[in-house]
Amino acid sequence: MEILEFISVMALSAFKMVPGYALAKGGYDMTVFETFLSVGLGGMIGISIYTYFGAKIRTYFQNRSKARSNQKPLDRKKIKRLRRMIKIWRRFGIWGIAFLTPPILSPPFGTAISLAFGEKSYRIIIFLGISTLLWAFAFAFFGDLITQSIPFLNSPN
Repeated sequence: MEILEFISVMALSAFKMVPGYALAKGGYDMTVFETFLSVGLGGMIGISIYTYFGAKIRTYFQNRSKARSNQKPLDRKKIKRLRRMIKIWRRFGIWGIAFLTPPILSPPFGTAISLAFGEKSYRIIIFLGISTLLWAFAFAFFGDLITQSIPFLNSPN
């Protein structure tokens, strides 16, 4: 394994973990441990960076919106969408976002949702980090079993 391959999988996993796994296994043919390490570390680094900078950006926009006194009222469509998001957040909270972030959402999006609902930075890093490591473990160790059981993915060309 070359260090550039490891870094490229980490960088891709910081944005989206499933393509990071695909690059590790399909593109570079990494071992299970190398895949787990590169995908897991990449996701953790991404979450940490997005949490830090996202909190700064959120603070900036909050201060900016306080300075503006004449804001347009929200239309019905936006109000309905916001109510739906609040309902989902109240029902599942940080655990739901953490569970969905690695396979479906992406680390930047999951972090942004958590920050938007006012979750503390350290809790975002802990919960999304645990979820990221668990999903990286599942991708690395069970991904081989899944891809080997699908005939057209395993056919020699």
